Amino acid sequence: MATKLALHPADPLSISQRVGHSSVDALFPWQISQRLDARFSANYQGNIYLEHNRSANIPADKNCALFITGLPPTITVHTLLATIRNIGRVFAVYINTPEPDRGKCTCAAKIIFFERQAAERFQERCQNGLHIPGHPFPARVVWNRIGSAAADTPPYVTRVLMISGPPHIVNGAALAAHFRPRFDIEVDEVLEHGATNHQALVELRFESYRCQAEVARIALMREHGDVVRVYFGPDPCAV
Repeated sequence: MATKLALHPADPLSISQRVGHSSVDALFPWQISQRLDARFSANYQGNIYLEHNRSANIPADKNCALFITGLPPTITVHTLLATIRNIGRVFAVYINTPEPDRGKCTCAAKIIFFERQAAERFQERCQNGLHIPGHPFPARVVWNRIGSAAADTPPYVTRVLMISGPPHIVNGAALAAHFRPRFDIEVDEVLEHGATNHQALVELRFESYRCQAEVARIALMREHGDVVRVYFGPDPCAV
């Protein structure tokens, strides 16, 4: 049986830390995250802020992003994603915390799916609101004003990493310590699937594919690729 763990909030990103040694290796981790979050390749060397280097405006019927309002003020990524099953792979989710000074006492969230079909399924299922356990009022789900296109990735790519290797490297605490100086850790869930004297298996469910899972995969393969195996696992939101 898997053991559930929690990673503590990440320390501030240290730009003195570099990951790797070649073209993409020459970038700071935060630069890699920026490129991935903007839907550029981690190897992209151009200016990601120039308008002509960005994707064109996304047509409404291609948009994969939705906006959720009226969420509980204490909502977490894990609680939110636990309500989403049999929908599709989640590309990323971002929670906006309450702003009482501006009259906003509830949370809001942006959720992006890898595929338009999954986004449509979620929107259709939430036409009468998204029900959060323990919260009396359903949250409202609408299409996000700023669109996000479908991800150009193979169907096996997800925000979930399965990591196997030596137990002193592959455990929740060691992985958290490894990642914190390199990028901000934001996870949905950490599952330890057991270990022997020589091999352990940990499942990390991140809140984002580009900024979290992919950056973590790159960092692990660079620094421990000789002893650690990293592959994508199924997104529980899709099954």
